[in-house]
Amino acid sequence: MSSGSSCAEVNFEGDPLDLLVVAPHPDDAEISVGGVIASAVSAGRRVGCWN
Repeated sequence: MSSGSSCAEVNFEGDPLDLLVVAPHPDDAEISVGGVIASAVSAGRRVGCWN
C-alpha cells in the first residue's frame, strides 16, 4: 500500500509485510483502522490489506 491510496491487493511474493489488515468488506479496513494504517505507512512500515 502506498501513501495516499486505499488498501490494495496483497502480493505475497517479495518482502514480508509489517502489518496485514484483514477485513470482510473492501472499505472496512479504511473505516475501522484507517488511522493505524496511515500511521504505519507514515512510519515506513510495509502494510497490506486483504478483503
